[in-house]
Amino acid sequence: MRKLLALAAPLLLSAALLVPTAAAAEDNCPQSPDFSGPCPVLHFAPSYKVFKRTVQVKVKSSLEARVAVSGLLPGLGESLGTRKTIPAGKFVTFNLTIPLTLNNHLHRLSPHETLPVKFVARVNHVTGNVSTDRMIVRLPGRQGT
Repeated sequence: MRKLLALAAPLLLSAALLVPTAAAAEDNCPQSPDFSGPCPVLHFAPSYKVFKRTVQVKVKSSLEARVAVSGLLPGLGESLGTRKTIPAGKFVTFNLTIPLTLNNHLHRLSPHETLPVKFVARVNHVTGNVSTDRMIVRLPGRQGT
């Protein structure tokens, strides 16, 4: 009987180690399995506005966080971007200045053509996690204006 108990004890101990704990089941971060605390989830508003010298986008975060919004200009080797600390649960407007090279490129396109610019909203200051959202903004041409 003692031999049976001596063999069963290590098996029960190893089985107990394989059972997930309550802390692992309460993972609040959807983007990273390594991060168990809450992390901000970002969302772009579905609409945007394009003005003469700026592009206006809105971003919302599930937690208060410092958010950077940037857009990479295709083929121009330049980017536009800004950062802000935004409160939880409210859309905040980001005004991104259109650089001169992009403005010149838009003046070569007819008003019926568009230039797609990929925008990324990102939170980098979350330990073990980077929260992001992506959006494509179509900038209309400005030839003749």
